[in-house]
Amino acid sequence: MRIGAVISSSDSQRVFQDIFKELEAYHDVDVYRFRLFKSPIFYYRINPVLQKYDFIKFMQKCDVLYFEWASDMLVFATNLPKVCPIITRLHRYELFQWADKVKWEAVDKVIFLTKAMQQKFISLHPEHANKTAVVPWAISTSKYKFSKNSFNGQICTLCEIVPRKRIYELILVYYQLIQQLNNSHLHIGGPINTNHLDYYDAIETLIKELTLHDKVTFHGKIIDVPQWFQKMDIFISNSNSEGLQSALTEAMSAGCYCLSHNWDGAEEILTEDNLFYTDGELLHKIKLYLMYSNDEKAQLSQNMEIIVREKFDLQKSLTQIREIIEEFDFK
Repeated sequence: MRIGAVISSSDSQRVFQDIFKELEAYHDVDVYRFRLFKSPIFYYRINPVLQKYDFIKFMQKCDVLYFEWASDMLVFATNLPKVCPIITRLHRYELFQWADKVKWEAVDKVIFLTKAMQQKFISLHPEHANKTAVVPWAISTSKYKFSKNSFNGQICTLCEIVPRKRIYELILVYYQLIQQLNNSHLHIGGPINTNHLDYYDAIETLIKELTLHDKVTFHGKIIDVPQWFQKMDIFISNSNSEGLQSALTEAMSAGCYCLSHNWDGAEEILTEDNLFYTDGELLHKIKLYLMYSNDEKAQLSQNMEIIVREKFDLQKSLTQIREIIEEFDFK
């Protein structure tokens, strides 16, 4: 079976690497790479023609096309004559930015990371409900050494600094917390999004006005995520929207006690005891956790590591994706 793999032209291959290795172990896999003339003279005239020519040739050589992102390249492909089955994995952002541009009648299977995202898609495209599947995205638990020492008051979150992640609101909750738990620290990992510098500026101003500069640390991009999480006690996801947040499952696997705003789909990862809607609920759940003994805290963290191991096993997810693709091998 010859699989043509396509990623978004604006995205790196980081997310796709594990899937590529799984498919390559069983099939011939070609990754589409389009030529691009960067000269302004040719950019608008030649590139579209060249891309169409290259992609048609690429499709004709494949038994199945797999799109890691249901975004620009899928839009492009579904507007060309169909020559083989098309399978895509739809993450969160494509549903709101690209889904209305895709010709879904040309797509044979859509894979979602959560049931919540699947239901959102079906509500928008009910006629394509029968071609959907859910495969939870998982992590390699072998990278995360579970160990839980005594509580040291290290609270963290890991995300790109954008308004959707609600870091500003998290800092306000933390300010209330330190009135009673002064021996703690808030660690914020993740890059600053240059398209939202005004948001980061507002956060910096808030920290200054509340005199939290000694209590809140921005770490930027985290290179060794497993090691970073080993130093943390509580992980908080304060987002208002997620697909399946990898940082959350990574923190669970590393032994952090995790709390999450109840964004649609969070209930597929955490139990109700670890979900909150309001800032007051978050504050209450943190204080409740602090009342437990060290042994009880360790057991709660162990329970989260078990959830990840049982529900978000990487090899199981990779196998499911491969088997879905193999269903369309008509030779």
